[in-house]
Amino acid sequence: MKSYYCVWTHNKVKAIAFDERLKQVVDAYNSRDKLVFTSVVVADFVNDLSDQLIQILKDLQEDKSSFEKMSITYEEKAFYDILVKVCDVHGFKYEDEKCIILAKKIKELADDKSQFADWSTRDDIKNQLNMDLIVLLYQNGYPPEWDEEVFEKVMEQAENFKKYN
Repeated sequence: MKSYYCVWTHNKVKAIAFDERLKQVVDAYNSRDKLVFTSVVVADFVNDLSDQLIQILKDLQEDKSSFEKMSITYEEKAFYDILVKVCDVHGFKYEDEKCIILAKKIKELADDKSQFADWSTRDDIKNQLNMDLIVLLYQNGYPPEWDEEVFEKVMEQAENFKKYN
């Protein structure tokens, strides 16, 4: 099945989450032949899929404008989301306000390092971005105990952000 990752290209965390939800709906539709079809079953099935799709669209719209409530930019929200997701996955605490501040700093750093058109193919620029990002995260106590996977996830978002920006 085709991926719908392109719906949310700037924000990798949200793109993956919404893509998984959409895949579930599509998979349910594709496996409909296994149902015993009666008019009631078909109506319930179609209504359920329709409700799920409508909810996904509402959630997409709500999430798309959620950065405004936080007084940050759309791009900074992508970094905020990865910081929060990594906290949740790795089970450590980092205050939301600190995540917002750090997200702003990461976005500024990514903008600075990727001002060159060929930044993604130049190892010297990517290596400098990696080093600066490590220092920035360390200086801000994120994560409380260093974890290479945490850095990689944040770096993936930085590269994804600049790729689609």
